[in-house]
Amino acid sequence: MTKPEPLVVCPQNRQQWREWLHVHHDQHQNVWLVYHKKTSSFFALTTR
Repeated sequence: MTKPEPLVVCPQNRQQWREWLHVHHDQHQNVWLVYHKKTSSFFALTTR
C-alpha cells in the first residue's frame, strides 16, 4: 500500500497558515509547508 502524496501548502503569511490549519486540520494526513529563507528573493514566512 502506498502513501498518498502530501498536499503542498504555500501560505503568504502566518495568518494564512493558521486559517488553513483551522479549516483543514482534520482533512489531511500529510502536508508539506513551503517557506523560504529570509535571504531568499521570495517572500519568507516568519515565525513571529
